[in-house]
Amino acid sequence: MTLRELWFRLTYPLRQRRIARDLREEMSLHVELRAQELLSRGDVPDATDASLAARRQFGNATRIEGAARDAWGWHWLDGFRQDLRYVLRQLAHAPLFAVITMATIAVGIAVNAAAFTFYDAIVLKPLSVRDPGSVVRVVQDARITAPDVLPFSAYDALRKQARTLASVVVTTPPQAFATILPGRSPDEPSIAAARFVSADFAPALGVGAAIGRWFGPDEDAAAVIDYGFWTRSLNADPTVIGRRMIVGGRSLTIVGVAPEQFAECTSRKPSYPRNVPHSHPP
Repeated sequence: MTLRELWFRLTYPLRQRRIARDLREEMSLHVELRAQELLSRGDVPDATDASLAARRQFGNATRIEGAARDAWGWHWLDGFRQDLRYVLRQLAHAPLFAVITMATIAVGIAVNAAAFTFYDAIVLKPLSVRDPGSVVRVVQDARITAPDVLPFSAYDALRKQARTLASVVVTTPPQAFATILPGRSPDEPSIAAARFVSADFAPALGVGAAIGRWFGPDEDAAAVIDYGFWTRSLNADPTVIGRRMIVGGRSLTIVGVAPEQFAECTSRKPSYPRNVPHSHPP
C-alpha cells in the first residue's frame, strides 16, 4: 500500500458522502449506457424495458455500494452509527427507561472508579523508597503450607550468596509490645507495633528521616519511630530525639522519625539478632 492509498483510507470518513454520491452517479451512468446499447440493438421494444433489463444485468446496486464502502475498511463505523441511531430512537420512545439506564451506567462507572482508586492506593501504589521498581520481595514457596515467613538463616544465606542484588535487607512482621513512652511513668504503659530490621535497611532502600536520622550498624539499641505514631502519641514533639523509650522491656534510644509517606514503625536491637527468627525482605 502506497502512502497515497493509506492517506485516502484514513481520510475516507471525511469524504464518505462525496464518494458515495460519485459511486451512485457512476452506477447510474453505467445502467443508462447499457440500456441505450440494448435499445439500439433491438433486444428490447422500448426504453422502459431497456432500463429494466440493464438494471437486472447490472445487479443489486445497494449491495454493490455496500461492498465498495466495506473495501475502504470503515464498515465498523457504519455499523456503530446504525446501532447508535437505533439506541437513540429506542430511548426517545421510552424517556423513563433512558433515565434509569443512564443512572445505572453512571453508578457502575462510579463504583468501578472507586474500586480502582482503592486498589491503586493499596496494591499498585509504589513503595516510598528510592527506586521501588528495583525492590524484590522474597517469600517462602507458596506450595508449602506454612506461614509466609523465612527463617533468619535463610536471610543470612541469601545475603552472603547473592550476586545480582545490590543488598539484602530483612524485616519482621509487625509485633505488638508493651511500651513506655518518653516522659511517661512505668504505670502508664501503652501498646505499640514494631518491626525489627537489618542494619542496612534504610541505606539500601534510600529512606531518609523526617527529623533525626536512621540508626547505624554499630548502635546497640536504637529506634526510628513512625511519623503517625510520633504525631499521635508524642504530639510531634521534636525533642523526643535522643530520649529513651521502653519497648518489650528493652530500653531504646529514639534516633529519628521516619518520613510521613513511609508508614513503618521500625526498630532494631543489634544485640539480639536471634529475636528475629521469622523474617522476610519487604
